[in-house]
Amino acid sequence: MAVLSLNARPAASQRVTMRVGYRLTFIGDRVAVDARVVDNSGRPLASAPLAFHIGDPAIAAVSTRGEVVAKKPGKTLVWAVSGRDSASSLILVEPWASKFAFTPGVIRLDAIGAKQPLKVVASDAAGVPVAGSTNKTSSCRSVNDRVATLTALGDVVAVANGATFVRCADRGIADSVKVDVQQRAVTASILNKSALSRKAFGDTFSVRISTKDRQGKDVLDARPTWASLNPGAVSVDPLTGKARAVNAGDAKIIVQIGDIADSTTISVTGGPAFAPVVVSTAVADSASAASKASVSAQDIFMSELDTAMVSVVVTDSTGAAMQNPKFKIRVGDNSIVKVVDSLRVVALKPGQSKLIVEYGSRVDSMKTVYVRPKTKAGAADSAAGTATGPLFVRPGATFRDSIPRYAAVRDTVVTVIHTDPRTAAGRKNLLFSANFVGAVAEHLSHPSTNVTEDRTGVLTGGAGVLSLFQILELSGTLRRGNLATTTAVGEDLALIEGEGSIGLFPFKELGIRAGYMLRSEKTKLATQTWSVPKVSLVTRFRLIGDLFSTYAAFSILPKAKYTGAPNETGGVFSRAGEAGLEFRKEIGKSAFTGGLTYYAEQFNFDNSPRVEEFSAIRFRLGLQRGW
Repeated sequence: MAVLSLNARPAASQRVTMRVGYRLTFIGDRVAVDARVVDNSGRPLASAPLAFHIGDPAIAAVSTRGEVVAKKPGKTLVWAVSGRDSASSLILVEPWASKFAFTPGVIRLDAIGAKQPLKVVASDAAGVPVAGSTNKTSSCRSVNDRVATLTALGDVVAVANGATFVRCADRGIADSVKVDVQQRAVTASILNKSALSRKAFGDTFSVRISTKDRQGKDVLDARPTWASLNPGAVSVDPLTGKARAVNAGDAKIIVQIGDIADSTTISVTGGPAFAPVVVSTAVADSASAASKASVSAQDIFMSELDTAMVSVVVTDSTGAAMQNPKFKIRVGDNSIVKVVDSLRVVALKPGQSKLIVEYGSRVDSMKTVYVRPKTKAGAADSAAGTATGPLFVRPGATFRDSIPRYAAVRDTVVTVIHTDPRTAAGRKNLLFSANFVGAVAEHLSHPSTNVTEDRTGVLTGGAGVLSLFQILELSGTLRRGNLATTTAVGEDLALIEGEGSIGLFPFKELGIRAGYMLRSEKTKLATQTWSVPKVSLVTRFRLIGDLFSTYAAFSILPKAKYTGAPNETGGVFSRAGEAGLEFRKEIGKSAFTGGLTYYAEQFNFDNSPRVEEFSAIRFRLGLQRGW
């Protein structure tokens, strides 16, 4: 019985331990379960056999060595058995997205309001689609909603022309698909067909077009081309649609965008109808022939500084047009119109002038040259082409200023320009600022290696800064306050410090400053005075636009003098520096300024273990004025 009892104890004293559970993040993911057989003291029993069993083989499989392989999403238990004892661990197969697949690969929308379904499939690290992720767009968003939006149903909707991305993210994994929105015109129509149907000789006008996409929205950036099938009657600029009636007749104007087009017919009246050349008995250009001929000229409509041809028809006594008649032209007012040669005139200024045409003894002086003001950029096209029609004149500045909305926009722009720090500061050669300054200071004194005196308190004062051409800077500062001791060693300290300096800033980011600091430290026992010359390198860099900038100053002149300690001579100003942020906000000719910096310095004594340390969080608020 004793032998049997001894043999039974090992079996009763051993047990199986395992982790609580494992997470497998993709199909095919593997993990070796950490199952061990230990005794009651927790020591592993290396020779104890282990057998493994999986609860649901459809979710995961386990090998004889305890390696579990994920097969499909779900959860089950893996068992480790040794003798009469066993333990289980939870196996959670939860595939995580490792990449996204988008259908289509690139989304192109050709109309505002057009929709395109987006299919998103998330796959795990083995490339197996994550269950429930097909067409999953809940974790997706449009990077720029002003170009395209993504609906809850997974449709990408065009909002405006441009390009953006639809970005999907899941547990740190992200990918995106590009969205291009570019309207395509499907209809095009000339807007002012009725107004264009009849024009007078000399008229200038615009052939305007309306284009729409397949959703019926206007295509704002359409680039149509214009063409005239009869440029002898109407000429048109192929890129802008600006047209001019140059002669009597009919002309068909065609406007085209891609593979769509529209057209309209324009009838021009009042111009010279060129008679066909009739080959007949030549009439000599003589006084007798001229006495039987008739002269007919046409009114001329011009814009200021333009040149125009004089259209004249000379017919003989039979009514046939004469070939190459030698006529002369004159104008009544040479200050408005000037004759260039025998066929052309040039407009000098707006107004009207008589046109006189002479052929021998025959004269036609019933015609007029009408000169309009030169159309300015942005002015509407004038449709007037007759002598009685009104001439368009661009409204002057007074008229524009009378419109409240225009005046408000103009004043806002002027204010922004004049108050912008880069513009405003650049105009000012003299800047003066007055500041309230303060500091939360700490003074540490180490008279010996084993003693430390610690004092803290608040300092307040004022400062003034004068800047010339933003290159030369003069400044002065005064601070005073009481520092109370925080330890059992030492006494309270009354502190006064004044500092003056001159700075040179050849560059906005880098400068050098030289000056002097005097500091008085007074206790009940004694008064000690420090006189410290300072030469510092100063840097300033813009941090957030022109509102905030960084500030740093580092001392490069270490020597200092002090009084009040007769047993100690010599001294070294070993370290001093200041760093922080400054801000400046322009308001009209003035500006609010401020700063928050951390200042630190240390004095070491040549013939003593004594060390003096001073540090402070400094702040300033002030008002700056420029001239």
